Amino acid sequence: MQLGHFDFLSSQQELSTTDKASTPLAANAVCNGQAWALGFGTITLANITTKGKPAGSLFRAFAAADVAGTLTIQHSSDGQTWFTDQAASSTAVVPADFTKGVAVEAKVVLPFIRAVLTNGGTIQTECEFVTTLVSI
Repeated sequence: MQLGHFDFLSSQQELSTTDKASTPLAANAVCNGQAWALGFGTITLANITTKGKPAGSLFRAFAAADVAGTLTIQHSSDGQTWFTDQAASSTAVVPADFTKGVAVEAKVVLPFIRAVLTNGGTIQTECEFVTTLVSI
């Protein structure tokens, strides 16, 4: 599954970026969403400001599919080893109804964050998987 391109806004603007995929998954397939790298490279939490003050970041993910699955958020300190967030707001069951999606969210606490969509035991025919990062 290829994920879409996203652009970061300047550090003086409200940060709101999106990554989107809509290719259906095979039975029992896993799609690791785009890993958002914060704190390293060109984007750092210290560079993101809202009205002149440093801003935190909130990561959100949304998924809808015609096959039941699971949507989770994972954190990493190095972009290699991933930890699944166990908070109730960070994990959701995706219903087997494309018109009824679910959203999860988590505060950014480590330099890397991503969402993971795990499909159920049947091939999907419809899927929407979106992640976004916003300043708070």
